[in-house]
Amino acid sequence: MFNKLLRLNNKLFRIIITLTLIFILSFNTFFYFPIVSEVQAAPTWELTTIDDSDDWVGYTNKIVTDANNNYIVIYSNYDTTALNMAKSLDYGHTWTITEIDDSTYNDWGPLGFIIDDNGDYLLTYADEDNSLQFARSVDAGVTWNKTQVDIYEGLESGSCGGSSSLSIDKEGNYIVFYNYYYSSGGLIFISPNPLSRTPLGLTTYYRDVKYAISSDQGQTWDTYYLEVDGSQLNRSLESASIYYDNNNNYYVYISSYTGGQLQIPTYSVNFIYSNDQGLTWTENFSYENEYSATEANFQIDKNNDFVAFVKSQHAYLYPNGLIKKSNDNGQTWVDTELSEELSTFYSLAIDNNNNYLLVDEGYDAGLILHKSEDEGATWTSEIIDATSYVYNPYLTIDNYGDYIITYEDDNTGHLKFARLVTDTTDPVIALDTVTPDPTGDETPSITGTVTDSHPLSSVQFQVDITSGSWSNCVADDGVFDEVSETFGCTPATALNEGEHTVYVRGSDDVGNTTGSGSESEETFTVDLSGPSGGSIVINGDAAYTNTTSVTLTLSATDLVSGVSEMILSESSSFTGETWETYNTTKVFTLSTTEGTKTVYVKFRDSLDNESASISDSIILDTSTPTGESTTDSGVEYEGTTYSNEETVNLVLEGFDSLAGVVEVMISEDPNFSDGIWVTYAENMTWDLSNGDGIKVIYVKYRDAASNESEIYTVTLFLDTTTTISLESIDNGEFNDDLTDWNTNNMKPVFIGTGEADSTVTVTINSDPITGQTIVGDDGSWTFTPDINIPVGAHTVTIDSEDIAGNTDTLQFSLTINAPAELPETGVTISTLMIYGGSTVIILIIPIAIFYSLRKKKSAI
Repeated sequence: MFNKLLRLNNKLFRIIITLTLIFILSFNTFFYFPIVSEVQAAPTWELTTIDDSDDWVGYTNKIVTDANNNYIVIYSNYDTTALNMAKSLDYGHTWTITEIDDSTYNDWGPLGFIIDDNGDYLLTYADEDNSLQFARSVDAGVTWNKTQVDIYEGLESGSCGGSSSLSIDKEGNYIVFYNYYYSSGGLIFISPNPLSRTPLGLTTYYRDVKYAISSDQGQTWDTYYLEVDGSQLNRSLESASIYYDNNNNYYVYISSYTGGQLQIPTYSVNFIYSNDQGLTWTENFSYENEYSATEANFQIDKNNDFVAFVKSQHAYLYPNGLIKKSNDNGQTWVDTELSEELSTFYSLAIDNNNNYLLVDEGYDAGLILHKSEDEGATWTSEIIDATSYVYNPYLTIDNYGDYIITYEDDNTGHLKFARLVTDTTDPVIALDTVTPDPTGDETPSITGTVTDSHPLSSVQFQVDITSGSWSNCVADDGVFDEVSETFGCTPATALNEGEHTVYVRGSDDVGNTTGSGSESEETFTVDLSGPSGGSIVINGDAAYTNTTSVTLTLSATDLVSGVSEMILSESSSFTGETWETYNTTKVFTLSTTEGTKTVYVKFRDSLDNESASISDSIILDTSTPTGESTTDSGVEYEGTTYSNEETVNLVLEGFDSLAGVVEVMISEDPNFSDGIWVTYAENMTWDLSNGDGIKVIYVKYRDAASNESEIYTVTLFLDTTTTISLESIDNGEFNDDLTDWNTNNMKPVFIGTGEADSTVTVTINSDPITGQTIVGDDGSWTFTPDINIPVGAHTVTIDSEDIAGNTDTLQFSLTINAPAELPETGVTISTLMIYGGSTVIILIIPIAIFYSLRKKKSAI
């Protein structure tokens, strides 16, 4: 209670001193209070109480987040002097509290608390023995191992370790800045110079800034007094913000003060750096008794610029704070003046969008947040908690970009927590393309990735509609609890064949859900049917083939998935066959056995949906036709066929048991150079080549399978003419120029020539005396009537017909004279008729005397 009263008295005293200074130093008396313009309530902030167990809980506090975005707050209880840890696993909705140390030195400054890359908790604080303690927890704060960093060893009252600031450099060294001071003397009096560091009086406060470095993860420490440009910094540390560049150079922003109880404090800010890992320090800029930095008001923004906020310490002298920015690691700075209402901030943060954030220690004005979205050029303000009397607000950004603040409410003395969810966007869903598409899966899994600035809580889907109940997708790792998740969504019931659209929405753990109409969608087609309209044609739909190699013409359609494969076989079971790439033509080898061959085919689409089996048949005939060829034209004589017709009739006897004879080729050339295939018939005519003589006709047959027979021949003798000639009658030379002949011989001998083997028919008058003779091989013939030719005039017709049936006719007049006989004289009186009317009487005594008078034609 004493400490609290002392704190209130200190506040009252400072007000009195301030008013006095205003009266002394100013020509125009005015009063300054924090002014917040354009402040509006922020209903989106979540406010909870962390610890309400006592008064003045959390006056010193610091909040950090671990790798899982759990919130951890280290804070002190001013009344009990205990150091506690509060942890929330649910964004600050509920908290568990454990004690780290039951007795510490109460200090108004910040605590050194960080979490390293291994997840270990690292803490520095001043204990009740005035020593700076380092504590490590490797089990998330359940147990702590403590090491003393430094201890106050003075003879008079003092303290070591307050306002500590802990960090880790690029090489893994631990560095902590902290307070070290002591006091002596008694009463003091107000100095007439309000800016003087040395007051009048008997009590003197000695203050130093120290730092310690550990290269063995906090087991041992080397301690140093901070010397800047060779001079020791004799001030009381309020806060230190530390940054390490890639070369492990140190940059430290320090807020400090001098003075003590009943003394006028003087404040300063210093920006210092070390290029030798803390061995020596150089000052870049400083402000003495003009501005202060208070709590860690140094950050690196998203442009990698240094940003230092300096708040006004004396409103009557320096009413406006500053933003200092450097883009060259603190070598040069650009200052921007803040407005009056922004000059009393306490804590600084820069969010993920490079917005600058200031938390105002508004006291009875409540907890106030100032925000700039243009790197400090303009600002807006909002009241976060209007009911609290706020001290020591600590602002940071959690792993997901949310604003979180811990602060002490002096109205109640409780430690409080405020959180603003900055994520108002829906999760982003990227769906994978259904592969293959079309798919033969009736319940295809729709996969994808969902991302959000906050952990996901669920992903849901619907098929073809977006109304009604939604089904849950499944995270690949089993649970949606990370900012990026891969997932799968599988329909519970089989989908019908056809096109479908799956709609997917996501939700994060801060309540953002994909809005209606903004769902991600994936459209695909379910194909459960095989190809249709299949056909197979063998050899262009031929009925026969004479070879086992045939050409198949194939076709099928699949408008959804496309025809991709086919399988062929002579067996309807397709035993032993394999699928092959679909093609519209295929050379296929039939089995060798002759007969009907059936080829079966099935088609398959890209999803392995099969068509029904279809087939086509063809007759395999590899045998040649057989047969004969003859002619029924002409006559057969002694093995030779004679024909007197140039067109002969052929008798064709082709035979084929499978394909049947369908064509024949006929030629007189054994090479058939002039031959053409014509439709087969058993009886066909053939025009022989010109000229009589032996004719050989060549014939071959072809069946429906195009098998050709051997060559058959028909040989005949073409004889289209014949002649008959009469050489003599009764040994008298015949002159065919004479048409009238006389003879006394009633059985005259006819002698002539003709075509060998021709039949000569002699006819005398209509009361014919006829007879026949055959022309000899030498071409001569003779004929003597068997009976006497009556005396008188006769017409003699001699017809000749050769073997081929050709005929020739010779016709003339013949008069048979009655012979005259002398009685018993033995003398024959013959009368010789001479063409022209002269008559000669010849007496033949014992011998016959012939007289021939040839004028035109005569006969005895």
